[in-house]
Amino acid sequence: MVTTIGNWLTQATGGNAYLMLFLMSMTPVVETRGAVIFMTGMFDDLGQIFAGLWCCIAGSSAVILPLVLLTRPLLARLKRTRVFGKFARGLEGHFALKASRAMKSSKHKNKSLSSNNVNSTSRLRKNGDIHKATALAAFVAIPLPMTGVWTGSCIGGFCGLPVWKVAVAVFTGNVIAAHIILALCMAVPAELRNILLYAFVALAAATAVCAIFARLKRAEKRPDP
Repeated sequence: MVTTIGNWLTQATGGNAYLMLFLMSMTPVVETRGAVIFMTGMFDDLGQIFAGLWCCIAGSSAVILPLVLLTRPLLARLKRTRVFGKFARGLEGHFALKASRAMKSSKHKNKSLSSNNVNSTSRLRKNGDIHKATALAAFVAIPLPMTGVWTGSCIGGFCGLPVWKVAVAVFTGNVIAAHIILALCMAVPAELRNILLYAFVALAAATAVCAIFARLKRAEKRPDP
């Protein structure tokens, strides 16, 4: 299946398999994880595999800065519209909640530091930023659907970090996740990699459906402003 779809997509992108992987990895939900699983079924040569891996990383990383910069302003504008207002408020709440959960560990560490270094405000802020960036990178590094670059970049806009720190954290997590997925794929016999792809698609679909239903349920409980 992977070879057939890969050949068709490669022809659709002018015969360039690496361009196809680059574009595929930019797609929400699929991202690096799905593209890497797909890529390991296309190539046999180790050099081609690692070249394809970094095409996947580059493609998914290309959306980091636009998402970090545009997520909050776009949601703020959509919240003022009648058609998309409720949806935008729910999405903003979802990202803010994810950000607060991801940052919990960094807050605890920052509190312990503040008790020992009361007068070093700049050092506390710097340490707090490092812990937040580490927590964000760890979130993106989890090799599962809905924890990738798209979600991590959107969450990063609510973490209170400078844009460049968010971008570095998300990129680092993305690189780690890509190598974890590649290692898992290489550990599985070639004839079973189709099963990995099916499992990823099923898990991504189930995660997306659960997230939508959970968001709708929260929106029903939350009174309109």
